[in-house]
Amino acid sequence: MKYEKQFEMLADGFGPAVPVFRVHDFAESLAYYCQTLGFEIEWQEATRSAYISRGACTILLTVDDQSQSGMWVRAEANNVNVLFEEYLVAGAKIAKSPTDFGSSLEMQIEDLDGNILSLWEIRAEP
Repeated sequence: MKYEKQFEMLADGFGPAVPVFRVHDFAESLAYYCQTLGFEIEWQEATRSAYISRGACTILLTVDDQSQSGMWVRAEANNVNVLFEEYLVAGAKIAKSPTDFGSSLEMQIEDLDGNILSLWEIRAEP
């Protein structure tokens, strides 16, 4: 199962960090991430929480008190401009269009609860 492989512990006892996004309407949020943003469900607990992923980016969506709305996550992306076009067509809420910072390109997507997914493409060494 992908979920188990993704969370194998490293030699020092740590695995990858997984941000927690608190959402108010679990079904609507899960649909937004999967249908609009292209994430896949890795594991789901009824109507309360789910681990979702796209590529190496994993997020835990939950209606429980494990987090608060308005969180921010930054994920590295291969091609921000392609993702921007994909998300425009899909109807995603673009919080910030691709911005060129010289050595990187960044855009921001907002979910239904004000959580921000910042997609960041490294273009060259600073």
